[in-house]
Amino acid sequence: MNKQDEQCPPLVSIVCITYNHERYIRDCLEGFLMQKTNFPIEILIHDDASTDSTADIIREYQKKRPDIIKPILQKENQYSKIGCGPIIKNIFSRCSGKYIALCEGDDFWTDQFKLQKQFDLFQRFPHLTFSATGGQVLQGDQYLPGYDYPAMGFADRVPYKNKDLLSLFVRMQIFFYTASVFVPTELCRKALDHPIITSQGATALGDALLFTTLLFLSRDAEFCILSEPMIVYRRQGQGATTSNNIRIATDMHKFFYDFTMNFLHEQELARFHYHKYCGAYLRKTCYYGTRKELLQLLQKHISSGKYHFSWKEYLIIALRFLNLINFVKHSA
Repeated sequence: MNKQDEQCPPLVSIVCITYNHERYIRDCLEGFLMQKTNFPIEILIHDDASTDSTADIIREYQKKRPDIIKPILQKENQYSKIGCGPIIKNIFSRCSGKYIALCEGDDFWTDQFKLQKQFDLFQRFPHLTFSATGGQVLQGDQYLPGYDYPAMGFADRVPYKNKDLLSLFVRMQIFFYTASVFVPTELCRKALDHPIITSQGATALGDALLFTTLLFLSRDAEFCILSEPMIVYRRQGQGATTSNNIRIATDMHKFFYDFTMNFLHEQELARFHYHKYCGAYLRKTCYYGTRKELLQLLQKHISSGKYHFSWKEYLIIALRFLNLINFVKHSA
């Protein structure tokens, strides 16, 4: 990428959040800098007081390309103080581009025309408000097969209604990689102030909340998929731990229950997520809570009559009280 004319404001703002990504941040930044576009860009990269050399690497790249790399280097970890929501809101407020492209510091782009292709879609289809691409999953040094969503079910480069994508997303029937998403800046800013997000609390903002809100606010507009893989999502270690899986499932179903009940008003779908949430919360309490907390949870569910335990859940509960829960945890 050649040096940009400082008189031309950027059309696309790349937003990157990083923390302790010294092993990966070079790949991420190189993916940004290799982009070939006919419009100016900017790179806003927020380092949340990493304890490794991530910030030093960002400074190194900023010296090379001060015209486009705009670091936000924290001296104190902000996530632990104010949560994710205010951090994202602050970064989005600094974006000068008409569009935002997202990428976390341990992921990276592999197609040098990614931004140009997505930008061209927005010029071709005036009602577009959301775009995502295919991607690959890298675990260690191995690429994992079977993770080429979000292309499934949608034709390449054909606009569809956002409400159709939202319906699949809240049913957890389709997913897309954060590093592939390209959206209008003003829509992102509007989403962060919407009750869908603000009602969840400052620490709760994650990809699912943001994408759900973006699609809900623009549900009568359109989205478009580029099916070819243009990004790499890096799966850390041997995949998510049992603990992390349970917590993610609990938070995800709780959010989708609140959303479908209070905003979509789809009772049947809300009941589906309520049962999924209760089951995930039960497992979370069995594995990581106290016996007292588990008893309180059981009394709550039994007295309400809204949730009925499966035989597997009764088995997990029994094993918890017999102090054999580690066997279940490591077998999950």
